[in-house]
Amino acid sequence: MLLLALGLALLIDVLRVFLPSLITLFGRAGETPAELMGLYAALWFVLPCLAPLLRPRWSLLGGAAVLVAARLGLQAFDGGTPQLALASVGVSAALFFLYGCSRTLPRAAVPTGIAAGLAFAVAVHLLLDGVDLVWRDGPLSWLATLTLSAAFAALLHPPAFAALFRSPPWRHSSASPPSAARWPLQPALGRRARLTRADRRRPAVTPPVASPRRSRRSPQARGSSPREPRGSCSAPRCCSSA
Repeated sequence: MLLLALGLALLIDVLRVFLPSLITLFGRAGETPAELMGLYAALWFVLPCLAPLLRPRWSLLGGAAVLVAARLGLQAFDGGTPQLALASVGVSAALFFLYGCSRTLPRAAVPTGIAAGLAFAVAVHLLLDGVDLVWRDGPLSWLATLTLSAAFAALLHPPAFAALFRSPPWRHSSASPPSAARWPLQPALGRRARLTRADRRRPAVTPPVASPRRSRRSPQARGSSPREPRGSCSAPRCCSSA
């Protein structure tokens, strides 16, 4: 939640530089056609549509790194083309970051993070009497900017996000994989593939083979004559001669 809130606050800071720079630097106070200005602005908002081609954590980490670099660059430059370029790249990077948050953060934390980020940005704007830190010079402005950027960067490696950078503990063991409630960030296709590999690792149990029973047939069915009892003679000559 704090990661999303601070990222949204940085995005609002960059937007407060991007919009005036678009009009004064790129538009040259009305000399540039409005269609060209709109096309330039839409380019940086359409570019994040490529974020689904990346992995969510790559989008989150890459967007966060570029956003922090752009915010520090805006604090260093006073104006001109570098300010317009940094603000444009910062807006696009922030949208990449927001896409990564939407895919990795728990669903219940997203509304709270957005509300906290907007409230923090408005409160800071009111405390500074409408003049944001990016337009101020001096050590206090740099200290506040560095503190905000460092806190945002530090939140990329909390214990809650440690699972994104290490493999699950059951991957190298014979234990069964956890349920979907413990690993909500894993895609369904990955869970199915890991379950298939876990089933393959289990030793195959061969059922015992039953020995065939010898069928008990009557002597008539086997085609053999019944055994004569002892003391009896089957030859009629012996009986007649006697």
